[in-house]
Amino acid sequence: MKSNHWRAISCIILMLFGVTYLLVRSYDRQGLFIGILFSSFVIGYGLITSDKNFLKPFKKFTPFIPVKGTDALKLQKITQNISKELNIPEPQLFLFNSKTVNALGASQLFGPGVILLSNDSIKKLSQKELATVIEFFCILLKNKQLSVFSNYIFGILFRITQGIDSPLRLLFGVKKRPYFFGSNPTSHLLAYACKPLVPFFYPTSAYKKADLVFANDPEKKNIFMKTLWKITSYKENIPLIIKFYYAPYFIVNPLTNKGGNTYFQSQPTYKHRLKAILNKELF
Repeated sequence: MKSNHWRAISCIILMLFGVTYLLVRSYDRQGLFIGILFSSFVIGYGLITSDKNFLKPFKKFTPFIPVKGTDALKLQKITQNISKELNIPEPQLFLFNSKTVNALGASQLFGPGVILLSNDSIKKLSQKELATVIEFFCILLKNKQLSVFSNYIFGILFRITQGIDSPLRLLFGVKKRPYFFGSNPTSHLLAYACKPLVPFFYPTSAYKKADLVFANDPEKKNIFMKTLWKITSYKENIPLIIKFYYAPYFIVNPLTNKGGNTYFQSQPTYKHRLKAILNKELF
């Protein structure tokens, strides 16, 4: 298992220790037994399912397919070459259908990592631009970032709030709208509460360091800046509806800059990234 996951695993162990402590205070030995059993299940389930479950939200976007066998742009070959150059296992490459232009990646517990490209990215970005996107995520994977286990932790918390929001919508007759506070009040409050934790799991410096790799190569620098500009422009016009806690895994945060959407912002803004790349500095 890669060391980048230990921060997330240590955090959930600490959380579960707190739950067990409260159970012991309330139910003595029975509480200890329940706490150990519950903690073992939560950690074990996360270790077994995190790699697979991370991809679940994107499987509803048809087609959701591996790039192998449908690779007119030779993206698989590009990924192989970049992986060899960076000396990392070759990540799995997937396409998911979306009218927006964006991409995300994640470091798996027991796999080589995954990179997902929106279908419209293939249509609207050039081969060189797609190559810089793939390289960006390969750099993050090499630097041991974007753990799927962090996603698992936030997923547990948000499933609880979603279970509260659903009956509240029925009670007050509110339509289900993903980013509307009145439709998901407890989820928005949780997102606000999680804001201080986001940099701990997804350090902003990690994105900056990956960006600066391109700053030392004039050709790559220009392509990368153009790619960031394109993705940012499409994101503002065609936002992707995705769960809050998936936002840090994207090369450009897919959420809008309003309300609860800002709470899971780890990526620097386009202007900050552009300035840092041009000045070659980790601001």
